Amino acid sequence: SDRERLEEAAVELRTALAHEDMRGCRSVLVYANKQDCDGCLSVAEVTSGLGLPRVAAGRKWTVQSCIATRSIGVMDGLDWLEASLMGDA
Repeated sequence: SDRERLEEAAVELRTALAHEDMRGCRSVLVYANKQDCDGCLSVAEVTSGLGLPRVAAGRKWTVQSCIATRSIGVMDGLDWLEASLMGDA
């Protein structure tokens, strides 16, 4: 939800996904948290800002809207990840 740190997050994501330990990573789940805050980044803004179509190319990926403090959307993301890893997503 932090516009000022989106580029920093994008760099960290690129670095993490490029690491040799992540070569076998088939799925990427990103939470767009704090969706209850004014001015929060939308799922589309997070997707674009992180460059997910390019950065996660060749992998399944999703951005899950959530409000972690109220457990809203958190399990939806984990359900997607489980399905993705099991080949159902």
